[in-house]
Amino acid sequence: MQQTFITTVTGEDSPELLKSLAQRTRTFGGEWLSSKVIKTSGRFAALMKVSIPTSKEEELMSTLQTDYPDLMFSNSSLSPLDKENIQTVSLTIDSTDRPGLTKDICKIFEDMNIIIDSMEIHRFPVVLIGKTVYNAKLVISMSINMREATLEAMFSDLSENVRVTLDQ
Repeated sequence: MQQTFITTVTGEDSPELLKSLAQRTRTFGGEWLSSKVIKTSGRFAALMKVSIPTSKEEELMSTLQTDYPDLMFSNSSLSPLDKENIQTVSLTIDSTDRPGLTKDICKIFEDMNIIIDSMEIHRFPVVLIGKTVYNAKLVISMSINMREATLEAMFSDLSENVRVTLDQ
C-alpha cells in the first residue's frame, strides 16, 4: 500500500542536492509526485508531495535525516479532499496597498476554510495618486455551496478601494 505525504526541506543549497534527495527517495521505492523549490541567498526551501510504500516512509525519513544532518525535514500527511464538493476559482484582488494586507487576505481565506492553491502578488507605485497599488492573482479551492457574491463581500472592508474580480 502506498502512503502520500508532504515533506518540507530547508537548508543550505548546494549543487546536485535536490537530485541526490530525489535519488534517495527512489531507493526506498518512493517518488516525488510534485515539488516546488525556492532558492535565495544560498539557502533553499522545497515542498514535495511524496508517494512511497507505507512500510518505507519512516525508514526513508530516518535515512534522510542521518545522511543530510544540515537540512531540516518536516512531514505532514495528506487528508483526502472531497473533490465532488470543491470548486476551483480564479480571482484577482486589486486594492490600495497597506502593511499586513497579504496576511489579512490569507486570514480571511483561512477563516472561511478556503484553500489557496496559488497566489501571485504585485505592488505598483502610482505617482499620480501618491500611493502603491496592490494586485493579487489567486487560484482557490472552496465549497461548491459558497456563492461568488459571498466571496466578494468578504473583502469589502479589507482596504481602501478594494476590487475583487472573478476570472472566468
